[in-house]
Amino acid sequence: FTNGSVWTFNCVSRYPEQDAGTMYPTQLEDTNGNLITITYQSAFGLSGTNSSARIQTVVDSLTTYQWSYFTSPSPYAGHVYYVQHCVSGQCYTDAQFSYAAVTNIVSPFCSSSCTPKPPAIELTQITFTGAPAPYVFTYDNSAEITRVLFPRGGYFNYTYQTDSFSNGANLTRAVTMRAMSADGTQPSEQNYTISH
Repeated sequence: FTNGSVWTFNCVSRYPEQDAGTMYPTQLEDTNGNLITITYQSAFGLSGTNSSARIQTVVDSLTTYQWSYFTSPSPYAGHVYYVQHCVSGQCYTDAQFSYAAVTNIVSPFCSSSCTPKPPAIELTQITFTGAPAPYVFTYDNSAEITRVLFPRGGYFNYTYQTDSFSNGANLTRAVTMRAMSADGTQPSEQNYTISH
């Protein structure tokens, strides 16, 4: 970089990872010699490290951050289970992730005439240590996020519509309205209409 910082990309995602061939940074160093080292998990079915996008550890001069993932035969294999940091040999959990396996997903473009969508994994909540409550995520039957509930009760709601490109051949989904409430009550809700 022009400021003298150097990033080294020594992780290359390998088959059968969906992002095979993508490179990821493994070392970040600034001009003062501060160094952050990142290690990634191996691709599914391979041994060693640095062949997937799944972060295993991030190490700086004081702390090691560790990511743990669900493994087979869990339906959530490859998804983050929790993140912790370790200092002087003592580890503390910072965040824990929860998921739901969803089937019978309906295409938003056609209800019964489309080929059924494959099952999906939806992130349902993230619990941060010390927070008063988790972040909670709600989805519609097309697996589109419709609500984010924040730890102190506030929320974002999302409304979608189907749009078509100028030639009419391709369809896309777009957020048309976002509602926000700071305290979780409808009277405090503010609506933002989004036009495309």
